[in-house]
Amino acid sequence: MPVLSGIPQGTVLGPILFILFIDDIGEICSGSVTHKLFADDMKLYSTVDTNVDNVSLQSVLDRLHQWCCDWQLSVNIGKCHVLHIGNNNRHYPYFFNGCQINDACIVSDLGIEFNSALKYDAHINNIVGKAYSRVGVLFKGFATRHVPVLRKAFLTYVRPILEYASNVWSPYLIKHINALERVQKHFTKRIHSLSNLSYSERLSALDLEPLELRRLKSDLVLYYMCLHDLVALPCSDYFTMSNYTSQTRTGGNRLLRPLYSTKHFENDFFNRCVSCWNFLPPAVVNASSISSFKRLLSNVDLSSFTHCTYF
Repeated sequence: MPVLSGIPQGTVLGPILFILFIDDIGEICSGSVTHKLFADDMKLYSTVDTNVDNVSLQSVLDRLHQWCCDWQLSVNIGKCHVLHIGNNNRHYPYFFNGCQINDACIVSDLGIEFNSALKYDAHINNIVGKAYSRVGVLFKGFATRHVPVLRKAFLTYVRPILEYASNVWSPYLIKHINALERVQKHFTKRIHSLSNLSYSERLSALDLEPLELRRLKSDLVLYYMCLHDLVALPCSDYFTMSNYTSQTRTGGNRLLRPLYSTKHFENDFFNRCVSCWNFLPPAVVNASSISSFKRLLSNVDLSSFTHCTYF
């Protein structure tokens, strides 16, 4: 029977009813195939080493198609992609309702672009371009040159583009770090009353921090949340606590640095800030709340853990 009624898109009740409607969709998964849902987006993923693994994943896709047929939901196959991760991936083809799902070199997941090597070059280039464009619109669209107004506009319309989900993609290559920082340099330089000052002086005048330093602090805040069970992550799977106790630094909350096989793994979120975390004084890492941690962290000099010198 066709569905002849519903509720308008954008209503408060809509998301709740949709979640209830698709509540059993996860039952299609079996074996090593795992699924993740966000709104009306679904991801299926699995380690595929053999033809048996390939068949298992394809069978889940077949069951998903049957589930959609049973509940009269359509899937836009043009928006579906397969991302083969890893150098030794066999690149098996996958089908949905008889149509082959296109392979993708780069995919976007919740606004973050990455490729089959789990690198974020395209994402960084994209947000840098968007941020430059937004700075241009800001100076053209605002008649005022009042510095507090321009600063507020930058913080509202530009900086969030450069910092959204940075814990995921925070760069380690100097070219990417500089590319992001140049956007803020460009903005501060276009403020006429500050144009003759150095970059560090412009930041001081505007009460701003280097973007690289802000990303580092954001990582440390998330470390604090992970280690204090404030996020729904099995942190013991990602962090290893040290038995070593120091009276001068983080004491019993020191983390062990894992051995790295690649530069990319070394700069993964769970690894890249271990040394910085161990550098923090005990009063900071043992702060009683996230707000206290942020306040205490603002007084710690972290300049030795940034890559660039700002002038």
